[in-house]
Amino acid sequence: MHRSTLLLSGAALSGALVLMGAAPAMAHDCYNASRSEQGSTSAAAHSDIWVSIPEFLSGGFGFDQATVDRVMAVVNADPRVPAGFAVHVSPGVAELATNAPLKVVTNNKGIDHSEDNGVIAAIEEDAAIALGG
Repeated sequence: MHRSTLLLSGAALSGALVLMGAAPAMAHDCYNASRSEQGSTSAAAHSDIWVSIPEFLSGGFGFDQATVDRVMAVVNADPRVPAGFAVHVSPGVAELATNAPLKVVTNNKGIDHSEDNGVIAAIEEDAAIALGG
């Protein structure tokens, strides 16, 4: 890929990830922090409402496998991103932890908000690094 394409892709990805965390009607930022990597991976593979990072990158952005692999190499090395991270997406449906106190959705137990505990920001930073942004 040319550098300009990588920069544009990185900017688009970062913007979309911000929207993913900031616009509950489009995509909710809830995830099950206490679920195992295998459980999260399985949920993303077998459900329309749980989406893995690679699924989001390839389906949401149409990234080819090489680009997904480049981003995932950085994401997978980042201790701020839970292994097998899968986010809950269900347009028009209330988020999983609606009205829960901040201390409950950032404690790494049960349903957490990836935006509130920094997971979305970490993925954005990782994508920018991987795509040269």
